[in-house]
Amino acid sequence: MLVCGAKECGKTTMIQRFQDRDENTKPTIALDFCYLRKSKQNNMTTVKDVSQMWELGGGATMSKLIDVVITPKNIHKMSVVIMLDISQPNLLWGEQHILLSQLKERVATVIKEISLTDRQFAKDLKAKAWERVGKNHQDKNLMTPFEIPLVIVGAKYDDFVSEISNDKKEMIVRTLRFLAHSNGAMLQFYSHKADGMNKQSKQMLSHLAFNAAINKTASHDKNKPIVMYFGQDSFEQIGAPPVSSEALMKITRGGAPYDLWKAAFLSTFPAKNEAKNSKNNPTLDKQFADAMVDEMRNQKDQELDRYRKLCQRKAKEANLNANVGKVVKDKKKR
Repeated sequence: MLVCGAKECGKTTMIQRFQDRDENTKPTIALDFCYLRKSKQNNMTTVKDVSQMWELGGGATMSKLIDVVITPKNIHKMSVVIMLDISQPNLLWGEQHILLSQLKERVATVIKEISLTDRQFAKDLKAKAWERVGKNHQDKNLMTPFEIPLVIVGAKYDDFVSEISNDKKEMIVRTLRFLAHSNGAMLQFYSHKADGMNKQSKQMLSHLAFNAAINKTASHDKNKPIVMYFGQDSFEQIGAPPVSSEALMKITRGGAPYDLWKAAFLSTFPAKNEAKNSKNNPTLDKQFADAMVDEMRNQKDQELDRYRKLCQRKAKEANLNANVGKVVKDKKKR
């Protein structure tokens, strides 16, 4: 299992609660790994199932490390949890877009690699995805289920309740429902401060890790924590994005619903870039200082800067030569 998502949204805390640990947490740098065991009784002996779990720190800035976790050896048993901070909606769309895009790209690459020797693999993975959602789901022609089990978690629900106005809550809830449903994902809200949501998150992780039973009772009331199991939602229940009638007409002319939801969401919550400081950039944090590594990093930064300037100069020269050639050609025509 891979748990990734926004910075400081409670990924480590959720994992620790799943392990029945209660410790002071520290920011996760890059990848953290743990494994979990669960006893399974049979008639002869006690067998222990083992689940491996990676936590990706750094939010979207570390998304390329997804490639390290998802491999041809484990993709057939892999599942992913994306945690998004619903109390900071101005960062939400960018986070989900980068992480989901990287996940889809990596999974597609791995499937392509395996398909070179196993042509049936891609079809089998797709069939399992439709089994999770429902082979005869009413939105079958409008969905593209993610090939491996995917759960989107709306984290910091307590801050979401206290800091976001009701009309904006509805926009966030409906957008997340659209993103989850269109990708055939499960959606649930989470706060480590609420015992009920801690219990739900433990059920969800146990379901992904050990195929344990899970409560499939749906809750889509914006005034309560959202819980939607795979395939429980529908585009009819979610409704259309709050955009103009002209924009809605684009769907019938080949426009993508994703783009409409993006436009609607960003019109309410304009994207905001996180400041590059030591809080979210470990390379600037003095506690991680290392003279040898820092010197090499500085050298590579200088090389990158020189390469960037070289590319810019070549581009200017190419444009200049193209313009000169165009002038000469025009003179010859005259």
